[in-house]
Amino acid sequence: EEHVEEVTLSPTDSSKTRFRYVVTGARRDFRYRAAAEANGRPLRTAWHEARVAERPQVNRLQLTLDPPAYSDLPERELAPGTGDVSALPGTEVSVNAQLAGPSPRRALLRFSDGDVDTLSVEDGVARGRFTLPAERGSYHLALTSASGAQNAAPIEYQLQPTSDAAPTVSLTAPAPGTALTDALRPTLRWQMSDDFGFAAQKLYWRRTERAHGEPMKEFTSVDVPVGRPGLLDQEVVYDWLLERTTDLDLAPGDVIAYYVRVWDNNRVAGYQSARTQTRRLRLPSTAEKYEQLDETQQSAEQQMQRLQEQSDEAQRQFEGLRESIRRKREGDWEDQRQVQQLKERQQKLQKGAKRLTRQIEKAARQMQKGQLTSPETQRAYKELQRVARQLQSPKLKKALQKLQKAMQEMNMDKMQQALKNFKRNEKDYQQRLERA
Repeated sequence: EEHVEEVTLSPTDSSKTRFRYVVTGARRDFRYRAAAEANGRPLRTAWHEARVAERPQVNRLQLTLDPPAYSDLPERELAPGTGDVSALPGTEVSVNAQLAGPSPRRALLRFSDGDVDTLSVEDGVARGRFTLPAERGSYHLALTSASGAQNAAPIEYQLQPTSDAAPTVSLTAPAPGTALTDALRPTLRWQMSDDFGFAAQKLYWRRTERAHGEPMKEFTSVDVPVGRPGLLDQEVVYDWLLERTTDLDLAPGDVIAYYVRVWDNNRVAGYQSARTQTRRLRLPSTAEKYEQLDETQQSAEQQMQRLQEQSDEAQRQFEGLRESIRRKREGDWEDQRQVQQLKERQQKLQKGAKRLTRQIEKAARQMQKGQLTSPETQRAYKELQRVARQLQSPKLKKALQKLQKAMQEMNMDKMQQALKNFKRNEKDYQQRLERA
């Protein structure tokens, strides 16, 4: 039997001719009509049919993110039901939504900026994809059934693009104020870093001071190949062949300013760049080259003098030690302490000899590169280098080690032999030092 329910309505306007009623919670189809009384006469409409239409809805959402190729990041799936996206701009977002209720006639992605993308629907699944924009926003899934029913209160998901940091780069060599040699081939080094890799790098230069003529007003660039674009932290070593990469005819006193600029590989949002500080290379004059050579020679002479003094002091200490052992015919704790001090002095002599060798080699290079001396002088310096290297002989160190071991064993014969060996090696060292 049909259940009939009557509801008394109140007019909604001042003329008392309009009435309104909202049916809520309907779960099945129903009929309705309006009834009224006017001038004592009953009025009734015909019965009308109201059909309850089921709304389509999203039962399960699955997103897959494919980052832009330049990032070299892997594709990844978000947790089921997660619709918020936080990724690099340009990321391709694949949408897979399992639906419930009646099959929708239309399935859309509606974005907060007004854009609309259409999803395909097949076998109860809506599929599509969109590209994550560079600006923040949101989106939701809008479903409409064949009867016109829409999904109620769709969830608004957030779109959050993450930042791609700009690269960094810094020059590490040559040091500021380095002089340009006559070879016109400085070796540049710089360290660069980025979160995803590099697309390009360039060396910029201009002649800022000129002995004859006007300096350059604008920088000129040289392309430097990126050997390993995907390496995020790398040191670049670049042999700058000035004569090949520039059209400069450099003269003594000329100054070149230079810096390096690098670009990351962000093809989506736009390549970002960074540059180093500007440094200078100066081609010294002949007078300046002689001054530099003179400073190197003076430093070598001073180092040689210090070595002579340290050697003389070590010899005096050794003579005292030998006399002490000769008198006592045995070695005691004090003598062992003297041997230890001799070892420390010998180590200082070795370090000093290495410094002297480096200074002599530096002077020889300055002579050769700058063509500052005659071939005879250069040959003499080569002989000096050979003698300086001999000062680093390990024989003194071995002789002291044997003496120390003999004293610990209290073996008088071994002590006497070790003293003779040390004396002989000390004499050879003195002779080499005098030759130097």
